Amino acid sequence: LNIFEHIVATAPRFGPVASFVSLVLTTEATQKERDRTAALILTAWDEERLTADDLISAGRSPWRGIREFSAPRVTETLGRIADGGGLALTWPLLTTMAEEIAGQEKIPAPASTVLESLLHYLPEVRAAGVPVDLPNVTALARRKAPIKAVRVAKLIASKL
Repeated sequence: LNIFEHIVATAPRFGPVASFVSLVLTTEATQKERDRTAALILTAWDEERLTADDLISAGRSPWRGIREFSAPRVTETLGRIADGGGLALTWPLLTTMAEEIAGQEKIPAPASTVLESLLHYLPEVRAAGVPVDLPNVTALARRKAPIKAVRVAKLIASKL
């Protein structure tokens, strides 16, 4: 985390590389370190050195084939950032992750964590007038599988 703190303190702009590093560090960090990582990311966004597009690029990065990150841990950190006033920063990545997961034939077990976070922030996003289009989540909601991800997707679809 010390290296990441140095990057955050000195980088004039995050971009996709530092953003990818932040997602990987979030996966490997302890609970306390994830709190610090969230605070650092929020500070970079407040200082306009990090954008939602940077996080989306990191989330879609071809480097994920080399270094995967944990969706539940990243989601937890994104939630901390959102709760700290950075929902506009985290919402695009949350929806991107949810759509990617919901579009898979076999839904991974941790998918419900991402979907639950999306469900949690959806009312606030809708109240702000942000358009929400989640075709894969809506399609997941129509599935008949008795899994938690489908149940949460149905709740999301009912609020769209």
